[in-house]
Amino acid sequence: MYILRNILIVSIVSNLCNGQQPADSEANARTIETLSYISGLPMQNKYLSGQFTGVSGITFNMSKINAIASLTGHVPAIIGCDYCNEWDQAIPPQTLINYSCNSFLKDHSNSGGFIEINTHYSNPVSPNGGNIRNRLNLTFTELLNVSTETGKRWQSYLDIVAAGLNDLQQSNVTVLYRLFHEMNGGWFWWGKQDPSLFKQVWISVFDYFTTEKGLHNILWVYAPDQGAGNPSIYYPGDNYVDIVALDVYTNNPSLMNGYYEMIQLNKPFGLSEIGPLNANGNFDYGLWPIAIQNQFNLTTYFYAWDGRWAPTANRNTYDLFTNTHVINRDQI
Repeated sequence: MYILRNILIVSIVSNLCNGQQPADSEANARTIETLSYISGLPMQNKYLSGQFTGVSGITFNMSKINAIASLTGHVPAIIGCDYCNEWDQAIPPQTLINYSCNSFLKDHSNSGGFIEINTHYSNPVSPNGGNIRNRLNLTFTELLNVSTETGKRWQSYLDIVAAGLNDLQQSNVTVLYRLFHEMNGGWFWWGKQDPSLFKQVWISVFDYFTTEKGLHNILWVYAPDQGAGNPSIYYPGDNYVDIVALDVYTNNPSLMNGYYEMIQLNKPFGLSEIGPLNANGNFDYGLWPIAIQNQFNLTTYFYAWDGRWAPTANRNTYDLFTNTHVINRDQI
């Protein structure tokens, strides 16, 4: 088994180094360059650091980035925010989408860093903002039909997010966009949908952003949950994905599930969310570099979550960001 896995890894690295082209055939030069850079990291035995910085207009701030810099002397290579406030149901959901974090993201990009955007979209079936945990009476096919009220609301959400992404595009900022993350789990309204239908909806968003909205600064990240099983069953196809990743909450990084299934998709692999399963402040983040180096060495980046899951709220932030295999913003 060990020999077969080594052969698999060599084959995958060879495929990656033969040149990854963005799923968007009209991707701009910086986006092409970014994907090429990320794809080549395993050959250097390196990977990028990353930190989520909160929900735009609500919890977003640079305090964790500043804390990491103070503790380690480095700014993470990747920072990002969530455009959507997924919890508030008291006001029209269109007002729950906010991209005021963009000014900070532009500064980070201009300083040589990379950007990731998440979108915990409200359930569009409700005119008052459907909570991400509540499926309500949503029929997923309505997301494909703008003649329905749900379909119209869904498109209105996409329009605002597209405006935020276009604002970044105007400043030549490439975005790692993590659509419908953890779709193989049942805790979000978009999760555990029919795989064939899910793929259609993903492709419809891809086409809407690239063709209708003219967004050519996106690297599309497919990011299931590592513990929910069947991580590749919702994969929409090579023509609609640039990076495959896993969201991983665990107290033992060496036991991560799904890695070999994901790397066989022959796309750059990332850790799109990491954090402890028991967020009690005692997790040793120094375990992650060890696990990546020893077992998951095709990893191209990690992206730590915030709040009580953040490295700065736990142990060994220094070890996570100063490992010799880690690339921070000043080292790109």
